[in-house]
Amino acid sequence: MNDAYKYSKEEILKKLETNTNGLSSKEVSVRKKRGKNEIISKKKASLLDIILKALKDKMIIILLIASLVSFLLDQNL
Repeated sequence: MNDAYKYSKEEILKKLETNTNGLSSKEVSVRKKRGKNEIISKKKASLLDIILKALKDKMIIILLIASLVSFLLDQNL
């Protein structure tokens, strides 16, 4: 509901199927069964993970090989 400011309080409550009295006992018991309202955070990728993921990319491999060839040819001259 991106345009909630356009509606009256009563219209919003009706659209969201709620009221100003809070949760009913039935709704409380339903929500308790679902568990806590927590956001599960993902493990942050380490620097090594990021590098290994980048090395799986074909373009990175091609660029690394080209850099190595360029370095070896420059060293032999």
